[in-house]
Amino acid sequence: MDEIRFEGNKTMKVRCGIAATLLLTFSLGLLEAATTKERKGGGVPFDYVPNSSLIVVPVMINKRGPYKLLLDTGTTRTILSAQVADKLGLPKGRVEMLFSTAGNSPVTIRPLRILEVGGTRLENIEISSANLSVMKMLNIDGLLGSDFLHRFKLFIDYDRRIVDLQPCCEETMSRLLT
Repeated sequence: MDEIRFEGNKTMKVRCGIAATLLLTFSLGLLEAATTKERKGGGVPFDYVPNSSLIVVPVMINKRGPYKLLLDTGTTRTILSAQVADKLGLPKGRVEMLFSTAGNSPVTIRPLRILEVGGTRLENIEISSANLSVMKMLNIDGLLGSDFLHRFKLFIDYDRRIVDLQPCCEETMSRLLT
């Protein structure tokens, strides 16, 4: 009888020849590699806004940061505080109106070379910038909106405090860094 050891020290005793043992070992290796590949991605630890269930993720902008952005599926565009955008030297573009339940606010559209959350990355995109009172109140640098999030499958592991972003479709501009 041969003994095969699995992850976590579980063992299974099987009766087989050397060829079958090699085939089984090779197959398990391929299965492990495929499973590992699927698990790779944009897993990133998150924090909560104190005394709330609001999720804040670390975001790198043009290779600088991390900045604290609120994960906000209800926000159409990603919004960075004007103070951070100015500090990063992001050029000011056109002005648009942000419509929300809190009222209408002007925002400035600014180009970004790179926006990274964990192992996920978008290049050459536009974001909004403004100094919204909610950012100061929550002590955050901005809001990570659905213009970024819709490009990914989003998984939230509340027990481990991990947000995992996986590319959702080939036709999107999202990609994983390896």
